[in-house]
Amino acid sequence: MMLSLLKKRRLRLNHSPKNHLHYDIHDSHAIQQLEKSQKGKHQFKYDFEFNKTRTKVKLFIAPIAILGGRLGVYAGQNIKKGTKMLGCYAGKRSKKHFNESSLYVFELTDDHDRSLGFIDAGKVRDWTGFINHSTTSNLVVHQRKIKGQLNICFHPSKNIKKGEQLLYDYGKHYFSGSGIKPYYLQPTDNWLTDEEVYLQNKAYYAPGIYLLDKEIRETLELGTSSQTGFLLPAIFLSIYRNDLVSLKRQLKQHYPIDLLAYSCDSKVNPPQQQQHLTSLMFACYLGNERIVKTLLDFKADPNRCMLVTGYNAFTTLMLGHANQSTAEKIGSLLLSKISDITEPDKYKLNILHYALKRGSIALVKKILMLFSREQYDWLSLMLKRSRKLPPHVNFDDCLLEGKLDILKLLLQSAIKEFGTKEDSLIQAINKRSCFKKTTFSSTPLSTMIQFEKLLKQPAFRVLQKKTDILKRVMKRTL
Repeated sequence: MMLSLLKKRRLRLNHSPKNHLHYDIHDSHAIQQLEKSQKGKHQFKYDFEFNKTRTKVKLFIAPIAILGGRLGVYAGQNIKKGTKMLGCYAGKRSKKHFNESSLYVFELTDDHDRSLGFIDAGKVRDWTGFINHSTTSNLVVHQRKIKGQLNICFHPSKNIKKGEQLLYDYGKHYFSGSGIKPYYLQPTDNWLTDEEVYLQNKAYYAPGIYLLDKEIRETLELGTSSQTGFLLPAIFLSIYRNDLVSLKRQLKQHYPIDLLAYSCDSKVNPPQQQQHLTSLMFACYLGNERIVKTLLDFKADPNRCMLVTGYNAFTTLMLGHANQSTAEKIGSLLLSKISDITEPDKYKLNILHYALKRGSIALVKKILMLFSREQYDWLSLMLKRSRKLPPHVNFDDCLLEGKLDILKLLLQSAIKEFGTKEDSLIQAINKRSCFKKTTFSSTPLSTMIQFEKLLKQPAFRVLQKKTDILKRVMKRTL
């Protein structure tokens, strides 16, 4: 049994929602109140005139509950993708990066990525200094000259609904130097706490508190304590029972499909102890194809990521109970709907890693095709992994585990996509960062004989000519 009901525990819930402050960016009085609310090292001066001349849409600044009340920017109206510009980054300009401790610095560069200067919004800013990071962002930034001055301009990359948070991707290097661990924010994350969201939607939740088996708690990192309970949306029970009739009836009654499971002890746990599991993630973990299709038909969000780990529906599918055939059918369906297939989780792993770990050649092939279309450098991710991160599946692992069909596919793709690049597969083999000596000595002889036959195929002539890998393999098989 994956679920069991814990009937006796009672939660302490606050039934009086807090009065959350909102600051309209076009209201000078509200902005003055915002300035007064920020004290000490967080104190700043708001550049109201810069804001007025460049921002015409309705926006407001308000807290984000799961970030401990840190502020964010929200749409005060529906904003369509393709809107020319929402605004420019305001701050103190300089030729050199004068404040190394500031977390609000944007660098201006030329077409050759050479530095032209910096804009620091640490002490002088407008609303753009409150935009938060997300890998599932709804904004993109571009450099553009306005009245002869180079600016960082924000544009919507998706349709943004009134009340949704504005988010953009800070880039892969930002958090490595800041010491901050990011949450996987979504546009719908706002000033309401998890407890307040639960109370607003309590009618759609199953009565009682549920325990989850050790396997799913540990696999999806939902909490280590066997006594941690979960508040589950009612549709989770239909999914768990494989009750498609009941699920469709609930969804036709307009049950909110992306409601989240919340962990709780005596009360709803804080964000760092939450994962925000959705019904689609849960269904993918259980591996019921009809249930997953139904949820997607009713517009369940396949791009949603768990709050702390960054796992998405594809990840939970690969880590879950589906047999290989079902996993490949559901996986193919998800790949056709995920908007950002390169998005990494907190371990800097993406969907390719989990497909390799699952050993699905069909999904690996689809993912490599999608990566090729996106011109995504998956090879660097595989060959240049930081030692500070957990190990991942690579060429050596495929050989050790005898996954030669997948290994062949990876080699062919690497030669085709990256064969002429500086950090190519050829250089990695010659430097012994790929196909290490210990891998060859640990791989069964029967597998090495098969690998030798694979390398002698015409498709791998470039490896025969430019590396010594075939000689090394033959030395092992003699």
